[in-house]
Amino acid sequence: MRWVDAWAAERSGSARCLVQCGTSRPPTHAEWSPYLSHHELQSALDDASAVVSHAGPGTIIECRRRGIVPIVVPRRPELGEHVDEHQVRFSHRLAVSGGILVCEEESELRSHLDRLSDDSSAFRTPPDGAASTETADRFAELVTMLVEGRARDGSWVSR
Repeated sequence: MRWVDAWAAERSGSARCLVQCGTSRPPTHAEWSPYLSHHELQSALDDASAVVSHAGPGTIIECRRRGIVPIVVPRRPELGEHVDEHQVRFSHRLAVSGGILVCEEESELRSHLDRLSDDSSAFRTPPDGAASTETADRFAELVTMLVEGRARDGSWVSR
């Protein structure tokens, strides 16, 4: 959020930035809300020229469904943002297919966001509705299996 806020400060009102900050310290130069309702988030995604997100599958799937290539900044355990590197691994795996852009340095994020000045459609692609739905369904299946302790073949896994 600091990276986006610093970028917004340099644009001094020429670019609208909306940040959902949760319990983190709110930005000082970008608009913010602790949490957006589902409807507010959907509306913000529909209006966005670019979306910057952590590596949460829900946001990524919603972006891809709308034809948005999200800019993903994975949360890092060494910064106290997460307990392990699953977001780093997940985002790098998705980036291989070209479905997302991964930024691990502030300069990378700034470079991507600066592209908006030249091309407001820089982060658009044909909507990926069917694949996103399949991905969401498979993710839900895997979570259910994990919670229930079932293996892929239906057998139970001891915990």
